[in-house]
Amino acid sequence: MTWQIRNRTGHLLAPVGAAAFGCFIALAGCSSGGGSLSTGSLVNTVKGAFHGTGTPPITREDVKSIPFASLGYRVGDSAEEMLVLAGKEGGELVWTSSAKITVVTQNGRIVRTIGLQHDLRGLALKDGSAIGLEPGATSSWTIRFDDPDEATASLSCSVTSVASEVISILQRNVRVSRIDEACSSPDLRWRFENHYWIDPASRIVWQSEQHTHPRLKLIRTEVLRPYTPGGSGSK
Repeated sequence: MTWQIRNRTGHLLAPVGAAAFGCFIALAGCSSGGGSLSTGSLVNTVKGAFHGTGTPPITREDVKSIPFASLGYRVGDSAEEMLVLAGKEGGELVWTSSAKITVVTQNGRIVRTIGLQHDLRGLALKDGSAIGLEPGATSSWTIRFDDPDEATASLSCSVTSVASEVISILQRNVRVSRIDEACSSPDLRWRFENHYWIDPASRIVWQSEQHTHPRLKLIRTEVLRPYTPGGSGSK
């Protein structure tokens, strides 16, 4: 899959593929509906807002300083880092960072990663509904990795519980439905649980805890600034 990112004049700016997901030149025109920046200004702005190990938590001011939809993520107990929206292809959103980490999501579910210690090469729906995270919903997937040696396997998931909760993102309370999902892959002898905190009206997955690789700790995500087609994307 190749994502083509266009600037505000409509001309092709850069192709974004497996070898170049982290290139910030591809971001010039992928704001969540706001204006665009020059490539140099964009790179400096985004680099200045990213957080890593040993840095303070991400703040509302950090998020407001970048005119792009943004996603916070952390692997295991690591510090939260910020990804910005680099492109969209169909129902998939491509989020990337100055550290050349890329996370691709579909309806809030992580379907590919690039640049992590152990990457998810692809997650493709075979049966069921990718967005049907409702009581009793089931889905079957094909999951692919570059490692371990078992590069392709089957994965089955089912929703085990749904409950109403209120969560806080950047000091803002959001009422959501918590969805618990149990998954297993007999091919890999791998069992785990994913958790999603979803707005019951908009179906935005505001937060999640997802397992993407049997050798990687779970990934926690939270939407810092949502992607809103044709809108400002502001919180």
